[in-house]
Amino acid sequence: MSDFILNPADEFIPDPIWLIDMLRNDLKQLDQMDGAPEEDVQLYEWTLALIGLLFPDAVWYALEAFQEVFLARMKEEKTSGPRHRPEELTEGMLSTLAAVSQRLQNEEERQQIARLTELVRKWPEQYASKAAAPPSASKQTALEPTEAADEPETQQRLQRAASETYREMKRRQQEEINTFPMAFAFSKTQLAEGMLKLGLQPDDTDRVVSIGGGGFVRKTDVEAFHRMFRLHRLERKSAMDTDQTGDGFLLEMFRCELADHEYGYTRDAEPALDALGIAVEDLAGDERLIHAFQKACREEADWYEQHC
Repeated sequence: MSDFILNPADEFIPDPIWLIDMLRNDLKQLDQMDGAPEEDVQLYEWTLALIGLLFPDAVWYALEAFQEVFLARMKEEKTSGPRHRPEELTEGMLSTLAAVSQRLQNEEERQQIARLTELVRKWPEQYASKAAAPPSASKQTALEPTEAADEPETQQRLQRAASETYREMKRRQQEEINTFPMAFAFSKTQLAEGMLKLGLQPDDTDRVVSIGGGGFVRKTDVEAFHRMFRLHRLERKSAMDTDQTGDGFLLEMFRCELADHEYGYTRDAEPALDALGIAVEDLAGDERLIHAFQKACREEADWYEQHC
């Protein structure tokens, strides 16, 4: 067991919403690292589910966190590894995990929380040797399946994507994901509800397949599911390639993500780059990208100074 255990007399009440946010952030960063230990990923997923079960008022928030992690995972975008977190956030996670451990009666569950506590305490040094520089954007897209590139449907989608702004594309793709027949669960009740949502009976578990992060789809929908994400990546790649100067789609793409990740306030662009799966190495190797990125940072900072 970890020695970081609070005295019960302290009456520390854990904040499950805050802890879910922190676990989600760590898990998304692990997913974006090449060679992340599977047992660590599973431990973070298990703890997210545990928090949802321990704190009924936070169960839907935990489920939403699972969905966000899963959607980021399906983009298959890689970065160079987890970022350092402020020391005060690490201390807060340690305190909250210790308080969670006190609520557990099962010794095996307490041991699991102890393992996670050590991962949180050492973050991100334990992954420094495992993290490798991600492949460049051009290499990533070179690995994309190309068998559908000449299909009429694919061509129509690419033509539509070429006329969209980044935010329009992002909104449309999110709507397609939201309407795809999939479900998420980490309890028997949620599993039964998810099966009914997919038009199946609760005991038809042999007709579904896990997609990770607590999600599942019908076996008959697996290929369509993966094809959807392949097309989304292809659409964004095509729109990025069309911007020859960095003053069009690329600029709006960076502005959008910088704004969504509060760059104006934090002046930290790394979360926005992580959301896009773009590493600093990618920026340095592409004049269009570095131009669009630097211009977006200036414009977003100027906007914040004028309006906030």
